[in-house]
Amino acid sequence: MAIDTDETAAVALQEALEGLREDEREAFLLRELAGLGYEEIGAVVGGTPDAVRMRIYRARAGLRPGSGDPPKK
Repeated sequence: MAIDTDETAAVALQEALEGLREDEREAFLLRELAGLGYEEIGAVVGGTPDAVRMRIYRARAGLRPGSGDPPKK
């Protein structure tokens, strides 16, 4: 049963990530999976550290359970 739960969680996470804007998803994954800092992410995606922080903030807000649709601008 643990496999079913893991697969369900993986599918839910994938769907939630797909619901994010591309720039938010990219910044979030570079931070959480690659472990890059805000300045490093900014160099990769072409933004300031403050813009990167906001993208990651919006991504995290969109991934919270019960958040509904992630904020879009």
